[in-house]
Amino acid sequence: MKVSRSCLLLLPLLVFCPAGAEPFDSLWVSYSNNTPGQFASYGPQRVMRINPGDFGLVYPIEIDSLMVEFYDGMGSWTDSVYIWRIYAGDGSTVLYESESLTAPRSLWARYALASTVQIDSGSFYIGMTHRLYQSPFAYPFIMTDNHSGTTHCFYGSPGTWQAWDVGEYFFYVFICPCQVGVEENPAPSVPATAQQSVVGNGFWLSGTTPARLLDASGRNAATLQPGANDLRQLEPGAYFLLRPASGAQKLIIQR
Repeated sequence: MKVSRSCLLLLPLLVFCPAGAEPFDSLWVSYSNNTPGQFASYGPQRVMRINPGDFGLVYPIEIDSLMVEFYDGMGSWTDSVYIWRIYAGDGSTVLYESESLTAPRSLWARYALASTVQIDSGSFYIGMTHRLYQSPFAYPFIMTDNHSGTTHCFYGSPGTWQAWDVGEYFFYVFICPCQVGVEENPAPSVPATAQQSVVGNGFWLSGTTPARLLDASGRNAATLQPGANDLRQLEPGAYFLLRPASGAQKLIIQR
């Protein structure tokens, strides 16, 4: 499991999510490392089984949104209509079903649930079914990463799921852990290429979205705004910069 390159955060971290909190206090999680491997065509449905414990989350959790990246080599996009489904841990009981959706040309598609789905225990599945399925193809195509021999993704139908072992689907789920508190010592794992040092009291946050700064224990240290930010109130040391649009970055504050 790795931090994704584009939109999503995959960290062994439990985030405090009080009543009325903004979605920014939640986590995108996925087993995908977001490194393209190939597209997935087998259907008629494709699902990813999510175990919240793999991400350091504790129950209950609430599912707020789902996201997928479609394959950009689909040519004429023969058919782009699909439906999201959330299944219970048995892989058959439907907990949520979306309306019919159309895959956008932007490739990334986020879907906000009409009402959140609460999971009190065990695993659950997220996945989609497609209006057009002509064995072995199901449109629109979705991306998979470059893992092999994986066991988190499946294709087929409820009760007859078959393992997809040539990469994790680019499926992501936006989770709000609604327990009060923070899991101790989460120690997020961030690639060395996503680390930088900050010398002095100022930090420039690029882009147009805020970011949360966590200390080494995973507790919220500050919320940074786009542009210039004053860090003089923070002690020198290691921090983790989190924002949905850019993944995770390790910051070393030096004086």
